[in-house]
Amino acid sequence: MLSFAGDAINNADLSESFQIRRNPGAFALGGWQGAAPQVIQAYGTVSVAGQKELDMLPEGDRIRETRIFNSSTAMYPTDAALGITADVLAYGGELYSVVATIPQSRRGYHTALAVRMEGD
Repeated sequence: MLSFAGDAINNADLSESFQIRRNPGAFALGGWQGAAPQVIQAYGTVSVAGQKELDMLPEGDRIRETRIFNSSTAMYPTDAALGITADVLAYGGELYSVVATIPQSRRGYHTALAVRMEGD
């Protein structure tokens, strides 16, 4: 029996694979100076966000499909103070941008709310 969500995240029968596309760099004179993008293979549970999670987002982001990603790999939203841009998560043929995180590190995993990015 699973004792907590961290068990599900690392369970091969329940977890799914997705990619974390990280764009490292720094803000400098002239704007964002990007470095070589990183692609990180991650595993975890993916689900559709409920009303409780949607209430955490700005109203403008609530109109797009939002998913919850739980993984042992950290995921990051844009943070100007730290000089990082949001991770992009590739899952099910769609791209999702991380807009918020929910601290779960004491439980051994990370939770991110990500909204679907508009396609062509």
